[in-house]
Amino acid sequence: MLKKEKGFTLVEMLIVLMIMTTLLLIAMPSIDKNNSVVNGKSCEAMKSLVEGQAETFAVETGAKPTIIGDLAGYISEIEATDQELLCPGEQQKIVIDSQGEIVIENIAAGS
Repeated sequence: MLKKEKGFTLVEMLIVLMIMTTLLLIAMPSIDKNNSVVNGKSCEAMKSLVEGQAETFAVETGAKPTIIGDLAGYISEIEATDQELLCPGEQQKIVIDSQGEIVIENIAAGS
């Protein structure tokens, strides 16, 4: 008499894989949306940091910074020649506009 082996059949494994795939397909849009929200919040936080360092720069030098590179000695991620500071996710950047305001700009997909 043949002894019945314990284990999963191929059909049972395929059903489990199908269920896992369905759950992943449901969860992925939510994860992607949360990722963009986090990147937006971190860009706002970086902008606040840059604004604070720009105020320190203005107090110490008597002038507002005209480009992000002016803050090279105040923020370690910045080089003296930088015109902008990329936000996490690289969808947005922080720049100093023509009025001397620190703003967040969206990066065009083709640039």
